[in-house]
Amino acid sequence: MAITGTYASAAARIAATCDPIYDYQKTALQLDTNTVYRCIRGGTGAECWEEVYVLDDLTSSFGISLYSFREVDGSGDVGAIAANGGILASDTTPIMRGDAAESAEISWATTVVDPISAHVTLPKDFSGASAVTIEFQVYSGSTDAASFTVETGWDGGTLVSDAVDDSTTKSATLHTVTCTVAAADIPDSARNLTIALTPPAHATNAIQLCGVCVIYERARAA
Repeated sequence: MAITGTYASAAARIAATCDPIYDYQKTALQLDTNTVYRCIRGGTGAECWEEVYVLDDLTSSFGISLYSFREVDGSGDVGAIAANGGILASDTTPIMRGDAAESAEISWATTVVDPISAHVTLPKDFSGASAVTIEFQVYSGSTDAASFTVETGWDGGTLVSDAVDDSTTKSATLHTVTCTVAAADIPDSARNLTIALTPPAHATNAIQLCGVCVIYERARAA
């Protein structure tokens, strides 16, 4: 099916006037969603169009290994060489360990709220034009939620603070919680990400982190 026109946004597409004879069955690409629409009747407005298909799904993701995280202080600095540079182990706070099935996890014992941080190079197709969602696989208990404070720094910029809300999903069973970093907080051409996690106060349940995944939108072709 040939694409015979383009629209920068839904508003531009809906505002278009379609000729019932010459434009009928012609298709157009809406650039902001990468979606192809077909003209089905003449006039002006959304009723003139029907969605045909999305050219491709621009959503992509990458994981951050738990072994990339180190304990840091409030300034994001790792410890001295005597403190192993913040490398997590079985006797650090928090603990790096294997769970009951021998899978890796980071565990904060009750009352421990030490922050951890990791740094990654972003994929070449990363676009900061859209919000980024960060997923966390966690578990704790029925009393204390794993509602982390999530700070992200893009290309060495000032850290942006967001939050994970686990208040309604808190459980001793592994589950996924998310936070969203607004597009306005991300440089369009970002190439590096620093992420820092700080657990909330938790006097009753330990908090465990079992996985981190960053979901982003790939840059559109020029």
